[in-house]
Amino acid sequence: MPPYLAGRETEQRLLKKHLACLQRKESPPAGTVLIGPRGNGKTVLMRWFEQEINAAEKKPDVVWLTPDEFPDLDSLANRLVPSSRFRKILPGDLALSLGPVTVKGSWQLDGSAGALTDLLTARCARRPLALLLDEAHNLEKEIGRILLNTTQKLVDRAPFLLVMAGTPNLEAHLNAIDATFWERCQPVSGIRRLDQAATREALLRPLNAETPKITFEEDALRQVVSESQQYPYFIQLWGEALWQQVQDSGVNRIDEALVARARPEFDRSQTTFYEFRYRQFNQSPLLEAAKAVAAAFTGQGLPTDAELNQAVAAALPDGTTAEQVDAVSKRLHHLGYIWTPPGSMTPEPGIPSLMDYVQAKTALAPAGL
Repeated sequence: MPPYLAGRETEQRLLKKHLACLQRKESPPAGTVLIGPRGNGKTVLMRWFEQEINAAEKKPDVVWLTPDEFPDLDSLANRLVPSSRFRKILPGDLALSLGPVTVKGSWQLDGSAGALTDLLTARCARRPLALLLDEAHNLEKEIGRILLNTTQKLVDRAPFLLVMAGTPNLEAHLNAIDATFWERCQPVSGIRRLDQAATREALLRPLNAETPKITFEEDALRQVVSESQQYPYFIQLWGEALWQQVQDSGVNRIDEALVARARPEFDRSQTTFYEFRYRQFNQSPLLEAAKAVAAAFTGQGLPTDAELNQAVAAALPDGTTAEQVDAVSKRLHHLGYIWTPPGSMTPEPGIPSLMDYVQAKTALAPAGL
């Protein structure tokens, strides 16, 4: 059963506006940055946009990359401007200080930021381009600075769009690379958990589209929505478990009994997910910090950033520096354990009930085991 993208209408409208600009051979006024914990559907949203581009009339080109695919500037240039397609864009024609085109037909920019700007200007003048950059929190700073500066310069030169997606520490990473680009991308889209209505839609739409139509009893649907915690990855796990039970039983109505039969499979998948996350924490001092943060969220009201930093500092060994405390806090944000959505001043748990799992697990075994 394919997943259904629900609850992202605001982001979808924005991305469609960007696509319309490219179709008019105009550069959107700014790029788009999608930030959120893993499992909240950033990649699914970008895949949807990629499909929208490929299905559009007068469609622009689209390139999907992750930072590990371009370890240097030359490899980035060759992914964005394949010489096999753009043989006529030659350094001599552009009067650039590009390096030569090698025998294999690849660009050599010799680290020149201006060369990338001019090369993309010529390339996008021929056909608009959208770059979808996933896992952008892993973007190497120097290459990132060149890419972000190039994106800004292309706004007035050629139709080019940069869409970036990453974990909660992407905000700090982009600030460190290029604050000007970051300011132009405001407001940033915080990809959060779904609300109840969107969660119901994410479960119902794929099932209702089947032939024959598969429906939910209301009490069963309410139960699944609650147990999914409105977390897109858990919604996906529930959908897969329920779909398998529907196929095995041959029914087209999901009731509480069928939910009960599907629960063991969901529980296994959820526990596997939690165990993977726990292993990422299960190294002192990260695990001790994770326990302290979980305890801070069990008090009255939501803790502030300052209170969470205090909890992390208190959990670390004596003599830990402020820089080390900050590094641990950033690591917890990167892993999606906690995050502060863009536009909000209030930190929140990034992964539902993982804090409960960490507390229960550490109550049974000492740290490091």
